[in-house]
Amino acid sequence: MKSAAHRSFGLVAIITTFEKGEVVTADPLINNTYTVYENFPYVWMHTKGTDILVNTKTNETIERAPGCNLIDNPLPLGEWRATVPEDVEVVCYSPFNNPGKSSLADCLEPVRLTAGAFRAVPHMTKFFLASGTVRIDGKAINGPKQILFKSGDATLSAVTDAYGFIVR
Repeated sequence: MKSAAHRSFGLVAIITTFEKGEVVTADPLINNTYTVYENFPYVWMHTKGTDILVNTKTNETIERAPGCNLIDNPLPLGEWRATVPEDVEVVCYSPFNNPGKSSLADCLEPVRLTAGAFRAVPHMTKFFLASGTVRIDGKAINGPKQILFKSGDATLSAVTDAYGFIVR
């Protein structure tokens, strides 16, 4: 497992890579197990690879692939065991790295763009590009990178599959 912290407009995003078959013992995973409870304070998005979660009580299975995130796809309450059948990369906003932020989900909007897709972005939008390459006004930008749209409305065009969050 390799992790790196990145500035994200007053927040800290941690981008972590997990190698195929790895057993993870870092926050929020303890021996590859999440405990999800009401008001679960983490926000994450997969940017590479697929992992599989199994509920330790019900055996319900959830597969998470690039673009899957906890805002659009919240996990049901319970204990979930993760397996990593291939290399995986995840961007995570943790309450431990962002103290004082009671609800990270309220200040983040997930953005997923497939290669060739585009999105209009209003003036003064704060965008954290976690992974991929985008083009703005003819300039290619690689993630991870903070992007502030301060020169007016713009179009965000994905050169490769791109993942990130608008930060409010």
